[in-house]
Amino acid sequence: MTVGSVAAAQLAQLQQRAQASSGDEQAREAAKQFEALLVRKLWQIMRKTAGDAMAGGAGPGAGMYGHMMDEAMASHLTEAGGLGLAPQLERAFGVRGAEASSTAPVDFDAPRTPRAPLELGPATGQRVAGATRRLQATAQQMLTPVSAPRWGREGRLTRTELASDFQTQTPAGIARFNVRDAAGFQGRYKCNLFAFEMVRRAGFQVPLMPRTRGWGYPHPDAVTADAMDGRLRRDWGRVATGESAEAIDAAIRGGERAFLLTGAGRDGHAGHMAVVERVHSIRYDAEGRVEQVVFDGWEARVGGARHLERRTWNRYGRRGGHDVRGGLARIEIIELLAPREGAPGELPLSARVGPSVHDAENIGETTIASVTNSSQGSSGIDR
Repeated sequence: MTVGSVAAAQLAQLQQRAQASSGDEQAREAAKQFEALLVRKLWQIMRKTAGDAMAGGAGPGAGMYGHMMDEAMASHLTEAGGLGLAPQLERAFGVRGAEASSTAPVDFDAPRTPRAPLELGPATGQRVAGATRRLQATAQQMLTPVSAPRWGREGRLTRTELASDFQTQTPAGIARFNVRDAAGFQGRYKCNLFAFEMVRRAGFQVPLMPRTRGWGYPHPDAVTADAMDGRLRRDWGRVATGESAEAIDAAIRGGERAFLLTGAGRDGHAGHMAVVERVHSIRYDAEGRVEQVVFDGWEARVGGARHLERRTWNRYGRRGGHDVRGGLARIEIIELLAPREGAPGELPLSARVGPSVHDAENIGETTIASVTNSSQGSSGIDR
């Protein structure tokens, strides 16, 4: 008898029991029992495939110990969240209020407005309240086994990763957010794309740059240069360079503020960008320029996007630190801002944009290397 036939028969029995009962608790328990059964069956198949070593050997009593391992692992995995089937089964069994489960997928294609934090577990480090909590929840949604590698240099992004629905009308047609027209930015570093997309999804303002074919996010070098005079165009964020690490981290822990790091490259190498979760230290020179910053946060690197702990950025000439990104000509700290009530979260920095081609219609895709503007995705040394 296959796992599928056993599961189908057991599910039918549990559904009949749930429908025959008058309480939601019995239906919830039936859903949990079925998920536990399925987890146990899948674990048994995996253990048998791995052979005797995983079962503790092939000697006397191995069968009994193998069965005990199956039960223990199934119980542990189910308590840890299982396969996520129980809430769906609750809805199928007619449990009242199951439709409002916090495990429902988040629609990231919808326009973003300021809102309450997503009710999800912390994506990586210690749970932080308020503004940075929204970033943690967004990271949990973005850093999936499928999507996280696509943010690497050789990854090919889709509208699942760059989900903005921003568009404007031009004399030659509609300009949409540039994804397919840029061939998914394959072969390019995507630190700026990842950082700004994460910020946008979390409900903060982001700047947009016009491209040959549609809209995109500005390059780290451009953002860093824009922040040098202490103010950003269109005030999409606030320059926080000069503040102490203690003040910034206290504001993060208090849920009051959230931050982005941007750095300019030198000697032909591109800059870099990161979203901040916590700040450990910041060193300034005598002129108030950032020499070094140590932080926890998220970046897109050559192999994909991931969470980083005690990551060190150094300005050119500065050495030392853990997991170092060095050689930056300048580093700026940007405070993220939520849009005003009813205002859009995407703020174009210029109106001179070209119409989309592939991003406008479902037409056959061809290679358009000529429209992959060099300022859209980063290029240069690995971070």
